[in-house]
Amino acid sequence: MAQSADFETLISNALEQPICGWDFAYLRNRVIDQPLSWQYRSLVESRLPQAAAVLDMGTGGDNEHGLNRCLGAPINEEYQHWCLDYARQEAEELGFIVIDAKEEFPEVAFTDVGAIVYYLRMVPWQIPDFSVEKYADALRRMHERIQASGPFVTHGHRFYLELKKP
Repeated sequence: MAQSADFETLISNALEQPICGWDFAYLRNRVIDQPLSWQYRSLVESRLPQAAAVLDMGTGGDNEHGLNRCLGAPINEEYQHWCLDYARQEAEELGFIVIDAKEEFPEVAFTDVGAIVYYLRMVPWQIPDFSVEKYADALRRMHERIQASGPFVTHGHRFYLELKKP
């Protein structure tokens, strides 16, 4: 979607898109993630042949809080504790040995307000009370900011733990 599209078109297109599982294809080239220093796929593929089980732990609790702040939405405290140190401590308390661990806060750039709306529909825990109607004024301000200054940049929160059972 072109960055110059009008506000109403971006919003209506984002709302018309079906939410289907964990498919972020609609956001391709509209949300740009700074690459991590590791490749999750490579980490998993290199260990998979000898693995008895694999677990994907997801993102950290500080994920994209810039969206909340810019929209004037409260930070969802439910996941705030979820970070590398917390996950490591839980794993060690369960008897696992930590082999490797890494945590990063990569830039995430949203190129238009429609991408923000779609993203917030995909991850409802980011802003649990999100609706276009409730946040219309803030969304319009974000749209104007993106039109004037380029993508809205916030930060993701990613980490991984490689664990071994003793």
